[in-house]
Amino acid sequence: MKKTLIKLSMLSLCTGLMFTACKKSSDTATPSSDTSQQTTGADDSRTQNETDAAATDASNAMSSNSATTRTSSVSSFIEGATIDSSLKATGKLIVTYDGTTNVGGRKRSGNITLQLAGAGATKWHTAGAVLTITFNNYKATRLSDNKSITINGNKTITNVNGGSVTTLSVGTGSLVHKIRSNNMMITFDDNTQRNWSIARTRTITRQSSTGFTISTIGDTTISGTPYIAEWGTTRLNSTFYSAITTPVVWNTAKCLYAPISGVRVVGGVSRALTITYGVDSNGNAATGSSCPYGIKLDWTNASSQAQTAVLAY
Repeated sequence: MKKTLIKLSMLSLCTGLMFTACKKSSDTATPSSDTSQQTTGADDSRTQNETDAAATDASNAMSSNSATTRTSSVSSFIEGATIDSSLKATGKLIVTYDGTTNVGGRKRSGNITLQLAGAGATKWHTAGAVLTITFNNYKATRLSDNKSITINGNKTITNVNGGSVTTLSVGTGSLVHKIRSNNMMITFDDNTQRNWSIARTRTITRQSSTGFTISTIGDTTISGTPYIAEWGTTRLNSTFYSAITTPVVWNTAKCLYAPISGVRVVGGVSRALTITYGVDSNGNAATGSSCPYGIKLDWTNASSQAQTAVLAY
């Protein structure tokens, strides 16, 4: 079976998204099958990365706030953001991103509102505590090509077993956070809007004095398919589900906002798509201490040929 390797930067992907297509006599652009696969894979990866980045910020902000009343101390946990803790007595924090700071190759604007259930009567470190994150025009713009996604809506994080990142020590166990959303509105760079649902579990383990390992799995079964983490409609108007078949892993000491490993399978679309995280520019598992290049996409085209695309984070 012939295998085609397509090395693309995210710039060429996003530029080709709406313009590299077969032009019909009616002037209606129809993306090619290969471009559609790459678009679907890139959208799924970026949306997961940004919603998980916000979850990490939320956990850090709530954990540090439980130990100190100094806003400056809280802010130091989140690069390129400030935290309004004036309503912390009611369990509420607001994280506002400055829209300029380069964090992991992108800048972020907008804000997220963090609200503990019970108006703060239950502290974040308590087992079973529920935190609602509301995204208010949270926009992440990739600096390499100025492409962006914007997120609105809310999701909940349940602190399953209790504890916080500020008290977690090496060898003392892990934090388990269950994440849910049924109204995550994603606006892509072509202004297409889609509503996605999220169901996943994150396990946070301290690896050293300077970093954590965060492992994410899908924890829902739909129509007999296990490990589903997201589902909804793609920007190309196809229903989909995304299952994490191998946990997606972050190492915050190595690469804060880019996964270093993991595998997802996007199904429900016309051709199933496998996304492998943490690869180098040749599509091989990245090694070394620096951040990986990006993701590798694998699928089979209409001619039964295996296709591969390597995309930068």
